[in-house]
Amino acid sequence: FSAERKARNRPENVYMVLPETDPEIETKFMDKAKTRKGPDGSTLFAEWDYGKTLFYGKSNHERLQILGCLGTIILIEGGPGTSIQARLVEEAGHVVIPVRCTGGAAGNRSIGSSPFTSLLERLMGEEVDEQWGRTREALRVAQDAWKLLDAGEVTDAAKVAEAVVQVANTLVKHAGLLTGALPVLGQPRDNTKRPAHMKVLQTQEQVLEYMRSFTGVVLFNGYSAADQYDNLQDVDRIVDLLVQVLDERFGKNWLVLYKGDPYKAGVADVACPVRRLHFMHGKAVLAVQCELYGRQVLAPANGEQYAHLAHGALYQYETKYHFDRQANKRLIQSGGYDSKRTLCGGSSICFSPEVRSAGFPSCHVLLGGGQIAVDEADFCTMYEIPIFYARAMRKCDDESQVRKSPAHAYGEMELWANESGIPRDEWYPFAPAAHASLADGRSGM
Repeated sequence: FSAERKARNRPENVYMVLPETDPEIETKFMDKAKTRKGPDGSTLFAEWDYGKTLFYGKSNHERLQILGCLGTIILIEGGPGTSIQARLVEEAGHVVIPVRCTGGAAGNRSIGSSPFTSLLERLMGEEVDEQWGRTREALRVAQDAWKLLDAGEVTDAAKVAEAVVQVANTLVKHAGLLTGALPVLGQPRDNTKRPAHMKVLQTQEQVLEYMRSFTGVVLFNGYSAADQYDNLQDVDRIVDLLVQVLDERFGKNWLVLYKGDPYKAGVADVACPVRRLHFMHGKAVLAVQCELYGRQVLAPANGEQYAHLAHGALYQYETKYHFDRQANKRLIQSGGYDSKRTLCGGSSICFSPEVRSAGFPSCHVLLGGGQIAVDEADFCTMYEIPIFYARAMRKCDDESQVRKSPAHAYGEMELWANESGIPRDEWYPFAPAAHASLADGRSGM
């Protein structure tokens, strides 16, 4: 690369990042890099023989840490150190473009995931105008280039280079879309379908002020659209009983807090019990949602999606991404713990130190739930925030898992509750107000 740019009388624009030294500089790195003696006689790395050499850190480990924060990398071959750097790049929310045909670290299929897939899937499901049509086509072409690189079957240098350039140029040109600054797509929408009298809270201070206007704040969690409830009638019965108990503790003016899932007819997710809390029991709802999807609350596709937020409120937080190793792709941080066991996404808002210092949420109700529900329940037990876990069966396509372990039919929350000794249908570790067991009201259920 360096030689070719020089031959064409172009700026070299090549940088090599090395540590100043390393504990193994005279053993592990003896034959891998040039060295020099420092003023005190210590062995230091010398400048590379082309490009400009930048020195950072006192070890190769420190060098990898800074390289992992820099942004997109194109991965060609590479050894164990390169693999570490690539994983750090992904964990920081950046993109690794793997040239699989070169082998080594680049051939490791657990590294490198297309940043175009999820956005393309969404665009393909929308009717878009001419401008968005051109964007969709550009992303499709980039996705095809990515597939060529990912397959690792094409070894023609010119074709591989062309694919790399296509992917990199698209990443640069559409960086805003690929990092979450995505407007509402599809048919032109306006705010006439916005929930009536819904407040849009701009700061976390406004969130606290809004919470303080209620006698209690109850966080509700449950299944997402990806899992769904098997029997909503059972969930409705639990919700109705819970409202009686919570009304006894807080009076009727308590607030429902949830993560902002839209209601969709025929989809039995957590939006259904939240909708029931609003329409059947008259509860105000506060939705905490990332900006990417929060924009759809402000301009819904139809009046039903967020009708349960009427006379309620919306708070939008900055959309952030992380690399999900289980899904092997870059995903929005919706909530739960991140790789460092720190709450992220909506969970970090609902359980922020400021919110907890004000005594909120007053309690946490879990109507079944997946991994995010598990992480939030675990956090509640650590900080003694009362939880109420009610088993709720989810739709299950994998009968073999259920036969192996019947608890799988009730989702990750059931597995966690079994492991952690969490009771069902009663408060843990204590009730948010006067003791009263809901279990008596659900006998035989």
